Amino acid sequence: MQFYRGFTGLFLSALCCLAGFTMPALAMSTPPIYRLPDVQQLTAGINQATTVQEVTSGVQSLLDQYSLNLTTTCMQDAAFTCQSIVPGDLPTYKRMAVMFVEEWAKYPPEWTRATDLQTINLINKYEYRYNGTSQARAAAPMNYLRAMIYDISYSYDEAYMRHVIHHEYAHYFEASYYGDVYHHDARWAALNPAEFSYGGGGGTCYEEGNTCLTGVHPAPGFVTGYATSGMEEDKAELYGYMFTTAGYAQLAEWAKTDAILANKLAYYKQVIRAVVPQMDDEYFAKIHSGVAQAELAPEPQSTVVPDNPGQEVPDDGLPTLLVGLVVLFMVFVMGSSVVVGICLLIWWLVRRNRTPSHEKAPR
Repeated sequence: MQFYRGFTGLFLSALCCLAGFTMPALAMSTPPIYRLPDVQQLTAGINQATTVQEVTSGVQSLLDQYSLNLTTTCMQDAAFTCQSIVPGDLPTYKRMAVMFVEEWAKYPPEWTRATDLQTINLINKYEYRYNGTSQARAAAPMNYLRAMIYDISYSYDEAYMRHVIHHEYAHYFEASYYGDVYHHDARWAALNPAEFSYGGGGGTCYEEGNTCLTGVHPAPGFVTGYATSGMEEDKAELYGYMFTTAGYAQLAEWAKTDAILANKLAYYKQVIRAVVPQMDDEYFAKIHSGVAQAELAPEPQSTVVPDNPGQEVPDDGLPTLLVGLVVLFMVFVMGSSVVVGICLLIWWLVRRNRTPSHEKAPR
C-alpha cells in the first residue's frame, strides 16, 4: 500500500483544529529497542551462532514483529548482481546481523508496516547496474520487489553501515510515500538557500572523476557533501542521522547554529508524525537515550550469555558468613597485610568473571 500524502495529513489536522477537534493519535507498538535487554540477548545469541541458519533464525525472530521475511539468497533481477550468503561468510554475516538488529529495533512496527515492504535481503557483493556500468553499493531499496537489500561485506565499517541501514530505507519510504523516490518536494526545496541547486544525483557520485562534494556538514543545511548531490540524497542523509544514535547527537549540535538544518529536521519529523503520530521528539529522545542505547554491539565470539539474564543470584547469607570466618582465621595466622592483598586479588577475579562481556564503554 502507499502512504497518504503528507499534505493530506497536515490539511486534516488543521481542519480539525479549526473545528475545535483534535485527530486521535494512532497507537504505536513498543519499538523492540525499548526492551534493550531482550535486544542484547538476541545479539549475544547471534554472536554465539555457529551456522548461517542460526544467524538467520535470530534476525528473523526480530523481523517477525514487523511481519517481514529475511532471505540470504540473492534475488535474480536485471538491475543488479549479487551473491547469496554461504557458510564461509559466517563471521561477516554475524557482524552485519548484529548491527541490523540493533538499528532496525529502533522502529515501531507501524512505521515499516505502513509501506509495502515485505522482505529484507542480506546478501554479498551487491552491484547495481547504472548507465551501462556496475557500481558496488552497500544497500538499495527495491520497491518493485518489495525488498530492502543490504550487502554484508560493508559491515566492517560499523558507523557507515549503521547509517546506510536507515539511509536506504529512507529511499524506500519516500518512494512509497510520494510514489517516486525522485519526487520534487517543493516544501523541502524552499528550505534551501535561494542560490542553491542540487547536483546530478547520488548515482553520479559513484562515477570515476566525479566532482561531488564530500565531508560532513560542508555547508549550512546539509549533513554531508553527498546530501548536496540530489534532493533524494539530502533527505535520506538527514534521515540516516536522525536514526543513528551518534548521528542524532551530532545533528542536534549542528541544528543549534544552523537554522536551515534545524528547519529540515523539524519538517522531516513532521512527515514522520503524519504516519505514526507517536514518533515524536519523546520517541527520538528515548531510542537514543542511555537506557535504550542501540549501539552496544557485543564483541564477536566473546559474549557470555547468563542463564538468567537480568536477574541477580540470590544470597542466602551462609556463603558470606563462611567467607568472613575464613578471612578472620587467615588474619590470625598470616597477618593482616598479606590477607588484604589476597582478598583484593580474589575480589578482582570475581568482578572480572561476573562483568558481562557484551558491555562496551559509551561512545
